Amino acid sequence: MVRQAELQAEMPPLDMNLSSLGGLAQKPSIEDLRAVLGLDHLANSLEPVFCTDPRTWRYPRDRHDVSSPEEPDRMPEWRKRVRRAIYRLLTVGAALAGVYSEPLFEARKSRDPELLSLETTEEISRSQRIFLEKFAICDLDATAEADEAAFGRTADWLVASILSDKAARREHAERFEKHVGRARCCVDIEIEGGSPPEEPCPIAFDGQHSDAHFLVWNLMQMVWIRGHLSDFPGTGLPSALSRYAIADVPLAENPIRIVSFESFLSDEFFLPSADAKSCSLQRVYPKPPAPDISGQNSSSGRQAPGPPTGATLDYILFWLYTESGQLNHYEDFSSPVSPHHLKFFEYVLRHYTGTRFNNRLWNHPLETVWYYDFIQSIGIFAHDDVEGRRSCFESWGEPVDADILDGSELIARFDPSEPRLFERLNSGI
Repeated sequence: MVRQAELQAEMPPLDMNLSSLGGLAQKPSIEDLRAVLGLDHLANSLEPVFCTDPRTWRYPRDRHDVSSPEEPDRMPEWRKRVRRAIYRLLTVGAALAGVYSEPLFEARKSRDPELLSLETTEEISRSQRIFLEKFAICDLDATAEADEAAFGRTADWLVASILSDKAARREHAERFEKHVGRARCCVDIEIEGGSPPEEPCPIAFDGQHSDAHFLVWNLMQMVWIRGHLSDFPGTGLPSALSRYAIADVPLAENPIRIVSFESFLSDEFFLPSADAKSCSLQRVYPKPPAPDISGQNSSSGRQAPGPPTGATLDYILFWLYTESGQLNHYEDFSSPVSPHHLKFFEYVLRHYTGTRFNNRLWNHPLETVWYYDFIQSIGIFAHDDVEGRRSCFESWGEPVDADILDGSELIARFDPSEPRLFERLNSGI
């Protein structure tokens, strides 16, 4: 759907109904099945890049000197967890493509020369900023109604998808009843020898507390994957993929097309063939498009305008976050708020659990940047029933030292009245 809109130089759907695309709602076509197989191949290619090098990723302490994050007979469970997060992230990215591309499509429709220059300017003007802030994705202080219109339907689908796994929820509830496994990630669970919590668990949820943690855990798995598919140095999709191409690795015959959670555009990738034996740096990378030699352009001799580029959108959101004057820091320790790229995740946290990303997640001036600690550890995917594995609160309160994480370590109670201020940022988060 996103690609079809792009080919016609139109905006992708703003309110995509993901529920209507499920197998129970309609039978899949041959193209749908090919897309599913392509995503499976993508996940199979990404897994080793993400998580199978102990020199790069922090494994649980019982796996520090081995080559896989879990015992071989437990790897299928682990892979299922990772793949599910990949699939959900790419699905949500596609669903939000229209929301994120809307400002630039509306700028084109306006015919206003100043708004049209948004796609080429290096310095955004006051009138351009006022225009952009009409859209929820561009405004850190968008109204609840605007955020609901932008993210609500996709968020409802995601939460329903996560909570539909009744067997996994039941297992999670049993852990909370027995105070074992990931239940020990909740600050309300007393742990012998653990550091006492400064505040109670921030999660407020209309249902069982174990379900709230189950929801946060699955959401933070997606945040982890998103970190590796975008702005984390050394691996990434699409940014690092365009820099690292390995010529001697055989490619699969057919490409796959995905919508990344960074550009919100459809991108085509040729993956390594199934029989590729080794690929030490990158398993996924783009094949340069063939030049257009058909001559079949518009009557004016110029090709019709395509979709706004991801680089343009990324630059605009970065500028709004760092330079625009929007209130981008909490007054408490002058900690940065979550950036525009992650507004969807912040919306889900606020709307369903009454929380937000905590003050230590981004460029904290006095503390470790927990975001990078978080995505260098694979604790969010680690099995929690292995003897001796410690939660964050059994490991000096630092995510990077924990064997298991559930994501609640990275959130705080959301208070809409919490004072904020603007500080210019000179670098990314």
